[in-house]
Amino acid sequence: MDIFASSFFMLTRWEEYVDLSRDEHNRFPHTASLAYKHNFLDRPIVNEYIEFIWNMFLELGYSRERAERKFSILLTHDVDEILRYPNLKKVITGMGGDVLFRKSIFLPFKTLYDYTLVSIKKRKDPFAIRIKEGHRVRVGRGERRVKELFGTLMENTPTYYRTKKTIYGYQHLSLVAIKRKDEYMIIATNIKQEKALDYYKRRWEIETLFSAFKMRGFNLEETHLSENKKIDSMVAILSLAFVWCHVVGEWLNEIKPIKLLKHGRKAKSLFLYGFECLDEIFSNYEIRSKELAWAMRMFNIGDLKIDDY
Repeated sequence: MDIFASSFFMLTRWEEYVDLSRDEHNRFPHTASLAYKHNFLDRPIVNEYIEFIWNMFLELGYSRERAERKFSILLTHDVDEILRYPNLKKVITGMGGDVLFRKSIFLPFKTLYDYTLVSIKKRKDPFAIRIKEGHRVRVGRGERRVKELFGTLMENTPTYYRTKKTIYGYQHLSLVAIKRKDEYMIIATNIKQEKALDYYKRRWEIETLFSAFKMRGFNLEETHLSENKKIDSMVAILSLAFVWCHVVGEWLNEIKPIKLLKHGRKAKSLFLYGFECLDEIFSNYEIRSKELAWAMRMFNIGDLKIDDY
C-alpha cells in the first residue's frame, strides 16, 4: 500500500475532481466516495496512517520523544438567512443581484417596493427554508416526522400539505415536498406553496457566485487578503469578471451548446464555459489579438451579433 499516495488522495479530495457524480445542488455526494463504498467514511484514515508510520519508527529503534500537539476548537456555521429583507444592506445586495444575475432593470425597483411594504408591516417578509425529513412536527396530540405527512411522493412532482405548522418556532408555515431520485426535499414557507420551490432555488445564486470566486474559478482564497478595503475592491473586480465570463459563456453556448451528461445536467456551467475561453485568449493574447478585441467588446454587447465574431 502506498501510504503517501493514499494520504494525498484523501486530503486533496482528488476523487471529487475526477468523479462527475453530483447531487441536485452540484455537490459531490458522500455515497459516491471511496470511503463510503469501502465502509471507512467515519474513520480518520490519514491519522491512522500517521500512527502506523510512527509505530514503524519506534520498532526500528527511533527514540526521540514525539512532539505534543495542542488543539483548540473554532466553530463556524453556514447559517441561511430565514428572512428576505432583514436589513437595508441585504436589500441593496439583492438589488445588485437583480441587475447582475437576473439581468433586469425593473426588478431592483420591485425589491425596494417589497422591502418598503415589509418595513411598514403591510406585507410579510417572505422566506422558504429546507427542513430535514426527520424533523418532528405536532399532529393532533402527538408528533410525527415531517416526511410522514406526505405519504408516498411521486418523483419530481411537488406535493402540498394543506395544514399549516409551526417550524423552528415560526407559526403558520406551509409545507411543500418533492422527491428527487433517492432524497426528499421538504420546504417550509410563509409564501404561496406553489411559488415556494422556485423561490428556494434563488438562494443557490449566491452559492454559485461564491463557488466561481473560489476553487471553481478565480481562487480568491489564494490571495490571502485580510484588509476589508482590499477585500471589497477585489470582490468588486471579481464581480465584473464573473459577469464578463457569464456573458461570454452564454454567447458560446448559442454557437456550440454545452454537452449534457448522462444525468441530464450540463458538463460545465455558463460561467466556466466563458472563463475557460477567456483564459485561453489571455494566455495566448499575442497570437489571438482578434479574439481578444472581440472579448473586450463583450462588455458592451448591445449591438453585438453572433456573426460578428
